[in-house]
Amino acid sequence: MIKFKQIDKTTYKDYKKELTVLYQKTFSQGISAQYINKNETEYFFDTVFEVGFGIYGCENEQIVGFSLFTPLSFDNLMPKEINEKYSDKNSLYIAEVLVDEEFRGQKIAQNLLKEFENSLNKDIKNLILRVFEENLPAISMYEKIGFRKISEIFQTKLKPDGKTEFLMKKIYMIKNL
Repeated sequence: MIKFKQIDKTTYKDYKKELTVLYQKTFSQGISAQYINKNETEYFFDTVFEVGFGIYGCENEQIVGFSLFTPLSFDNLMPKEINEKYSDKNSLYIAEVLVDEEFRGQKIAQNLLKEFENSLNKDIKNLILRVFEENLPAISMYEKIGFRKISEIFQTKLKPDGKTEFLMKKIYMIKNL
């Protein structure tokens, strides 16, 4: 059975290695395959947990998925039209939602987001996230739980070889609470 727990600035260092490994494993293979630098990933986590928090799911002490949440302003790639319409005061950014490939299809991502929504204060009216346009299972799941597309961007990424650049189209989605 998957258990969900919150992780914050004070507790995340106990899980930093596991989070980093799962992040690298998730984004360096499959449809989102890209070069993932371990030091940059660790810096990303350090930065996220300075301003945000996460929720992880574990089974038999193994982390099988996690999600990260920050103020909206954390995303420095946020399109101007979103920044102009929404603020940190009443919106949060879902910086990551990922599930170990071996555990997909068990509604872990949905449950991570449900746990998150249950922890929100009443001031939060909007949740915004960014997802790779080719990640159709994720997009479908987000739509089923109330997210809709509102914008898009292109990001330059490196293929897993660490040398070849490619453009990745990302879709911004919002859920109004």
